[in-house]
Parts: sequence; C-alpha cells; structure tokens
Amino acid sequence: KKHSLEVIYVADLINSSYEEISAILSVFYDNDINIKSVELGNELYSEVYRKKIRNVDDYINIAKIYDYKLKRDFQGIRTGVVLAPLRKNIFFENWNKKIAEEDFYDAVVIHIYQKTKENFKDKNKMYRTASKDFKNYLNYTLSLDLEKYNNLFQDKIFWITEWNLAKSTFFGNTMYQALFVSCFLNKIYF
Repeated sequence: KKHSLEVIYVADLINSSYEEISAILSVFYDNDINIKSVELGNELYSEVYRKKIRNVDDYINIAKIYDYKLKRDFQGIRTGVVLAPLRKNIFFENWNKKIAEEDFYDAVVIHIYQKTKENFKDKNKMYRTASKDFKNYLNYTLSLDLEKYNNLFQDKIFWITEWNLAKSTFFGNTMYQALFVSCFLNKIYF
C-alpha cells in the first residue's frame, strides 16, 4: 500500500469457495491494496491434489468458473493459470499442452525451483558441484526452459511468481540460497 505495488493474489480453488475469495479481494480493495491479478490455484498439477484435481480437465473446469466470476465481479482483474514443470512426465506434458489450447486466462504462471545435489560426503565437492550446476542453470538451462514455455504459449504473458532452490536440507536458508535468488532476479530483470 505504501509503495503502490501491484499484488498477485493466489486463489485457493480447492479449499475456498468463490464467495470466500471474493470477500478477501474486497477487503484488499477496501483498504486500497491494489490486486491486479489472481493466480488460479497453486501447483494443482501436483500429486498431493489428485484426489480433488484428477487431471488437467478438472483444473480447467474449475479455473474457468473462478475466472468468469472474478472478471465479472472485479473490473479489469487479470487471471493466470499455473503450468506444470518441464520434466519428462506425461502428466505434466499433457497438463501444459491442454492449458495451451485454452484462452480464458490472461497469463501463464511459472514456478521455478532449481534442484541441487546434496548427497556428497565431501562438503567442499558438494559446494563446487552445486555452484557449477547453479551457474549452468542460470546461464543456459533457464533460458532453454523459458524458450520451451514460450514456444508452447506464444501469445501469452508469463508471470514467474515463485523461484528458489528446490527443497534443500543443506542449502536452505544459507548464503548460497540467497545468492541463487538474487542472481535469478538479476538474470530475469537486467
């Protein structure tokens, strides 16, 4: 509010009714907090949600309902759908391809998590390997991944709303992690 930032709100399509999400957005608006966009769900392609979201068609059907109601009730709001990671996984590939065929949303949401290898007895070797992987990812793989998303979603805007190291017992909450996050932002914005 102090800096007039635009906020992307993540709508919980699984556990919240539309009325609850609408009420939360109204509180933000009533307090002059600028919600310009809504992320429709958060990583609902993940296996932990399969009892409620069995496949991409389930997600698309729910996301379309929320998208319609949000745009009806909140003038000018934009919506984004969350893409699956670019892994050799038929479920994820199908998820992204089917979403690419749709046009109800305004943007595609990408979450980027760089995996690190942590199973080394020699910690110095682990750091050297992770550093090499880190540089390779930021200087090469990240561009390739974004190009793959761009080829699939040629006319869409991308929102990268999450980025970090993947779950890490060794590198989490360290200067290495902070360096990754800052270098990632530097690579994306400058």
